[in-house]
Amino acid sequence: MRIVILYCWYPPLPPGREDGGADYVKRFAETLAGRGWEVHVLTSHPELSGGLGESEAGERLFVHRVVREWGVRGLGKGEFGRMRRLLSEIRPEVINVVFPGAKVRNRYALPCLIKILYPGVPVITTLFHLIHPRSLRNPFYLGLVALLYLSSRKLCFQEERHLKIFRWLFPFLRRRAVLIPCGCNIEISEEYSLAASRRMREQLGLDPDYRYVAFYGYWYPSKNVHVLVEAVHRLVRKGEKGKLLFVGGRDREHITTAYGRRVLRLITELGLWEAVVMTGHCEEKTLNRYLLSSDLCVLPFSDRTLGRGTLFEVMALGVPLVTTQTADSDFLRHGHNAFLVPSPEPACLQTAIEQLLEQDELRVQLVGGARAAAEKFSWPALMSQWESLLAEMQVPVGGGEWLRPSGRTTRR
Repeated sequence: MRIVILYCWYPPLPPGREDGGADYVKRFAETLAGRGWEVHVLTSHPELSGGLGESEAGERLFVHRVVREWGVRGLGKGEFGRMRRLLSEIRPEVINVVFPGAKVRNRYALPCLIKILYPGVPVITTLFHLIHPRSLRNPFYLGLVALLYLSSRKLCFQEERHLKIFRWLFPFLRRRAVLIPCGCNIEISEEYSLAASRRMREQLGLDPDYRYVAFYGYWYPSKNVHVLVEAVHRLVRKGEKGKLLFVGGRDREHITTAYGRRVLRLITELGLWEAVVMTGHCEEKTLNRYLLSSDLCVLPFSDRTLGRGTLFEVMALGVPLVTTQTADSDFLRHGHNAFLVPSPEPACLQTAIEQLLEQDELRVQLVGGARAAAEKFSWPALMSQWESLLAEMQVPVGGGEWLRPSGRTTRR
């Protein structure tokens, strides 16, 4: 079976341009290829992604870095014609559009027109968000998004709240909308233990006399990084020998967003830099080791719990987790697989961190519970959902056969 995945970014990306969506697409494509599918990723030309990366051709995974213009200006530059010819050469049996595009925003028009460019093939759209807030000010782009919704056979949401809103807004499309979380997007090379975390600090050059509270991932307002900074400042002010460990994300010099600069200013104003360690962007094994070196990880999200790969990665590693109770966090059980706080407030986070640092038995309990819960969101489990979705659509699986919901095939 041949599948095309369409997204604006694919690793490697230069410092400052890293994107969690690109990591998701890479893991999704590699997993599909590993299960015997022929996967073609259509993504940005190197001149848009900082000059890094080239088109790749593996045994089953092909990366085509060809798109120079994602907006409607591509019509005048021949971009859409080139895309149509490439799709005709690949002859996909299904197209997966990943939407919206990070940093592309209202210029991400080409994916919305994919059904016009290559009709006759079912389109599945994976939605990181229902729609980018800035798009609400652009009626033309809203029309393109509506066209994408209408032309998609299935719409896969990663957050239950967005799924419910979509079904309320578009009741006539409710049967097309399904929920498939993003899952864990890194390879888990080791597992967490309290004793191993102390040894790992020495190997990484971290002071073993300190307790380390980790935050993992990129900084966005809905992740409430500023609240965590204030909570850790309270702990330090009380005399706790603790440090805030920012794992992954961007290097300090590449944090240029308004929210990122706000967090950096807050750390400076609180005089907290001596209690802050930033790893910046690093490879998967190094990410694993830094997370494993921490005493616990705090992810105080306001929303999108099911849409955050970082949360599932922390749980798969078994790192004791503090997070917020949100609308789609029903799979988390307080005291069993996570320590849940009612709201992302400094006082709530401070109390949770103090309690976990004082109770090793509770942290050990969270380790086992988190790993068990993460199994439900592992890529093998997610692929089972994806294959069921394709079977429901009766997508041709190659060799002149159609895959039926029962798992059996019938000749065309």
